[in-house]
Amino acid sequence: MVEHQLVWWWGGSPVRGGTVRLAVPDQGLAAFECGLLIGGRPVLLADHSLALPRGGGMELRGSGLWAEVIVEDPGEHLSVGLEAFAVAVDDPDDAWRGGPDHLYRGTRLPVGLDLGAERCGEPVGADERGGVSSIPCRVVGEVLVADRAYDVDGWGWWMIGSDLSVRGGTARVRGRHTDGTWSVDARERSESMPWGRAPVLRPDAAANSALVDRRLVDLMADDGRPGIGWVEELVVPEV
Repeated sequence: MVEHQLVWWWGGSPVRGGTVRLAVPDQGLAAFECGLLIGGRPVLLADHSLALPRGGGMELRGSGLWAEVIVEDPGEHLSVGLEAFAVAVDDPDDAWRGGPDHLYRGTRLPVGLDLGAERCGEPVGADERGGVSSIPCRVVGEVLVADRAYDVDGWGWWMIGSDLSVRGGTARVRGRHTDGTWSVDARERSESMPWGRAPVLRPDAAANSALVDRRLVDLMADDGRPGIGWVEELVVPEV
């Protein structure tokens, strides 16, 4: 399995951001996920039944979807391209109600990405769960939503590999504090509302499906330093 995920954010108030994930197994079907937080409505796209790319690359094509991840310099520079149709949803939890075909209820609109992520800090290696290698990055480029283009000049994390096997209730945090330090262990500020959510229903062989909540939030280090980042949490459905 080859898997790359990029999360990023930029701007002041409001903070805007996005997340993309591309996963290419050795055999079977490839997957692509995208969540964009631009305004009041999250813009979501997910397809977990894409044909494997030809020629061993990381270019995926499907109905109304073209996406490509290019590792131009391993561990140093990543590019993400996307031309697709996505859905702006009124309720982020609709991402969990769309079924395996991700038939979201909302407004269908064209989206595009032309982003570059360049390492600007020390990577965080895989943990004892076999998790991911995470690389702090400067992220620049352009996000297109409908007829508007947004210039991106912000921060993010490039994650190589997967740690979706975490037990429900635990969260993966990737953020940056206002003093310029990076964090993988800060906590979400309980008094703050998320800047936005981009959940996804992800097929999982062991559990049939996995509800993954993804939130762009204000963070707080143990010593009180504020920051911003993404939280990704595997949610256990209520019985």
